[in-house]
Amino acid sequence: MAESAQSHLIWMLISATAGMLILVVGAVSFFFSYQSRLLRERMKNKKIELYYHRAMVDAIINSQESERKKIAANIHDNLSGSLFMTQLNILDLKESLSLHGIFDFEVKFENALKLLEYSIDSAKQIAWDLVPVSLAITGLGGSIRDYCGRIKITGLKISFSESGISGDVSDNVQLNVYRIVQELLSNSLKHSGATQISIKLSWYPSMLIVDYSNNGIHFVFPSSTTSDIKGLGVLNIHGRLSILDASVIDPKTESGFNFTFKVRYE
Repeated sequence: MAESAQSHLIWMLISATAGMLILVVGAVSFFFSYQSRLLRERMKNKKIELYYHRAMVDAIINSQESERKKIAANIHDNLSGSLFMTQLNILDLKESLSLHGIFDFEVKFENALKLLEYSIDSAKQIAWDLVPVSLAITGLGGSIRDYCGRIKITGLKISFSESGISGDVSDNVQLNVYRIVQELLSNSLKHSGATQISIKLSWYPSMLIVDYSNNGIHFVFPSSTTSDIKGLGVLNIHGRLSILDASVIDPKTESGFNFTFKVRYE
């Protein structure tokens, strides 16, 4: 009888222990399941947040490019045309006065014509900067090379090189890479005090690596938009990198400035 009671007590202890273990395992499983579900939700929300952030940046930059095209078209079609017609009228007036033996205003006409010629060239330059039409003709490398060639500053040497064969790169990729290089050049000219600037495009199957460097003031490019960023130029570069889904390669330089990024394309 005593043995039966003892055996019954043992089974009760075993059952209680097993029940406790089941409860503990269940609680642990629920905790990890809950944490896993919570992590998935956070990752999902992060992806949604990133998607809408990129969509917003894309919309802003596309809007900027659209406005640039409108302004460039107005400059090219209206302003440049009007200046050119004014130039023709002054030339015609100069010839008419010359036929009548009136030469007193010749110097003034020459100065006016030079100013008009400068204004026409400036209008063309502004329109070209706003919309790089050469992208469709010479491609990304040719457009950057041409842009560098038009920068004439005493004591500054800009070298450009391109290796590999470019694939079928979309207009959007070319335009955004071009704008990034354009912004980097602008920042270097304004702030770095550099005497040498180097730009390299390296083409690989489905990937482009862009390496930009100068020997000016040491500067480390902010790694993200959460950094203490000053200037719209850096924000603009980050926005375009986000659109391209580009990866920035850590330069690890202790002097000058180096900025390298890679873009994958179909």
